[in-house]
Order: sequence, then structure tokens, then C-alpha cells
Amino acid sequence: MASRKGPSRRRALSTVITTVMLVSAVSILGSMLLSWGTSYFNNKQLIIANQLANRTNYVMENYVVEDAWFYTKSGTNYANVTIRDTGTTPITVSNIYVNNTQQWSGAQKIAAGNAATITVPDAWKSSRPQNIWVHTAAGTDVKQVWLPY
Repeated sequence: MASRKGPSRRRALSTVITTVMLVSAVSILGSMLLSWGTSYFNNKQLIIANQLANRTNYVMENYVVEDAWFYTKSGTNYANVTIRDTGTTPITVSNIYVNNTQQWSGAQKIAAGNAATITVPDAWKSSRPQNIWVHTAAGTDVKQVWLPY
């Protein structure tokens, strides 16, 4: 029997199948990469938008500690801290520290242009400077030193 020389039909079919499988694999991987990239960049866009909104609110907050009045009632020392919102957005006072010790925490809202007085229990001593530190929910701080008489 004479052997037949020339291309085999099997090889041609195997080349076509391999090419189809390779193109399919690349298409699937490309689709997965595109899907992942889209969700990743959408997530990053959302994070950046939230940070921008928070920083914009932070910049728009403007307030002052207008007055601190120290007094004793029933043997306990107190300080009335008056805070005025001088900005264009309302603020929420979250903490008041006296001499670097938290003396009050809450959520006192102050509308733009208005003032609020918060009573703070305090261990103040006459003629000694008191460092009043007001912190808002957005993260702004105002620190001032007051002298009780």
C-alpha cells in the first residue's frame, strides 16, 4: 500500500477549532476586564464625589465662639458657651472640650446667622485661662482661650 502524502483533513479541522477557542477565550476575558474596569471607575467616581461634597461643606462652615460665661450653681461649676454661625450653611456642634478634656457631646444644630448657648459642666478655677474648643460634625474646629473672674 502506498502512503498518501499531503495535508490531513484532521489538522485543518483542529486549526479551525483552536482558532475559534482562542477567539472565544480572548472575547470572554476582554468582556470581564471591561466589566471590572467600568465598575471600578464608577466606584472611584462616587468616592471622589462624596469627598468633594464633604470638603465643600467643611469650607462653607464658619462660626465663632462669641462668649463663654463661667458660674457656680449648687456647688458645681458650669460654663455657658455661646456659638454664632457666621457662615451661609447651618452647623451641627458635636463636641465641646475645655482644657483638652471633652465636657459636652451632642448634636446642637445652629442655623446660619443664629447663635446658641450650650451649658457645659466644667472644673474651672477663677483667674486661670480656660481653653474652649468647639468641634462640629463636619470636622471644623474653633479654639479660644477665656479667662473667668
